[in-house]
Amino acid sequence: MSLFNKKDKDKSIMLKYIDGIEVYTKDLIITATLKEDLLEIKGKHVSNIPIIKLPYEQILAVNCVTEKEILQSNKSVVGRAVVGGVLLGSLGAIIGGASGIGSKNKEEINYFIVINYKTKSENLKIISSQIVGFTNWNKFIRELKGKIKNQDIEDNIEIYL
Repeated sequence: MSLFNKKDKDKSIMLKYIDGIEVYTKDLIITATLKEDLLEIKGKHVSNIPIIKLPYEQILAVNCVTEKEILQSNKSVVGRAVVGGVLLGSLGAIIGGASGIGSKNKEEINYFIVINYKTKSENLKIISSQIVGFTNWNKFIRELKGKIKNQDIEDNIEIYL
């Protein structure tokens, strides 16, 4: 048996904090780690903010939501005119320059993790964070959902997303 067994390693993902924890600032890079009996959230490379420990029995739901963002950029009129001129002469430069008028759209999809939980005083709260980097966030969410489904949840509870 090896010293660093993969099964014993805590599962973590890196996120960009959005909202839901008063002592954290927006866009702070954080790590969320699945511990044995709680979800641990802490600032990455920051030591002066508290570590959040959220027991699984307080978590009501976790989901991944997406946001499609349309990024618009201008086409290069000059660049297209030069390429057209090199390939087809002056007529190519005119046609190439004309094809550069306007803008082109590029879609970018952002993924967010939303965690609904209840405080010790039974208030409903939401933590939202954007997924950053190339992490295995699907597996992380699946495992977190598995940890919160093992508890008894009332049938008539309302969950706000």
